Amino acid sequence: MKSFTSPMRYLIAATLALFVLSLGPGAPLSSQQPATTVEVHGRVLYPNGEVARGALVDAFREGRLSGRILFGNSDNEGRFVIKRVESGVEYDLCASKPDEGYPNPFTLPFGLPTGGKCKKIAASSGLEVDVVLAPQAGTIEGEVRDARNRSAISIGKIIVYRPLKVLRGTWVLVNPQAATWVPSFEAPIGGNGHFEVSGLPTGTYFLKVEIQGRKPWYFNNQVSDTAAQPIAIRSGLTRKMVLRVP
Repeated sequence: MKSFTSPMRYLIAATLALFVLSLGPGAPLSSQQPATTVEVHGRVLYPNGEVARGALVDAFREGRLSGRILFGNSDNEGRFVIKRVESGVEYDLCASKPDEGYPNPFTLPFGLPTGGKCKKIAASSGLEVDVVLAPQAGTIEGEVRDARNRSAISIGKIIVYRPLKVLRGTWVLVNPQAATWVPSFEAPIGGNGHFEVSGLPTGTYFLKVEIQGRKPWYFNNQVSDTAAQPIAIRSGLTRKMVLRVP
C-alpha cells in the first residue's frame, strides 16, 4: 500500500527541525550583544596644575545613581587607569584626596559648585583625560562664650548650614523660608567652649549655635535665620572666631 503524507505533516516536521537547530550550540539564545569595555587613562591634577599622587578617581555612569562604581588611583606620576568602562557610554570622572582635604565634587553635601571639575566623557579606546581636584576644603574653628566674655559655654552644638533651592537647573543660596533643601553639618561644643567644623568646601555658609535652655543664636549676633549673616569659607584656610552668646 502506498503511504500518504499530508502537507500539514510536512509543515509540522519542518517547524520542529528549525526549532531544534535554533537550540544548537552555534546559535545565540538572545540577540543582545555583551557591552564592549575599554580602559580610560589620564592624570589627576591639583588646581594649580601640578600632578596629584595617590588620588582617587571615580567613574559615575551618566544618569545612573546606583550600581557598581568604577575607580582607579593615581600613581607617583599622577596617572590613573580605570578598567571595564563601557565603550560609547557617558561618564563623570571625579577626583578626590580626602586625606588632604580635597573633596569629591560629585558627592558634595552642600550643593556647592566648588570649581572642582568632574570631567564628562564618552568612553572610547585610547581616551586620555586630565581630571582636576576640587579646591581644598576649609575649616571654622573657635570658642563659644557668654555675652560678657566671662566664661566658656561647654554644652551645646554648632550647626553650619546652607538654605538652597534649584533655580534654572542650579542649586543657589536663598532665604531660608524659600529653601527646598538645607544641608547642614553639626559639631559639639567641647571643653572650654571649643568647636571645630572641618571639611567645608569653598563657599558661603550660615552658622547657628544651639544651647539647651537658650534661644538659638545666629551669626553674627542675630536671633533668627532670616537675619543671620553669611560666613565665607576659602580653600584650605581655617576661619577662627569667638562666638558670644547671650
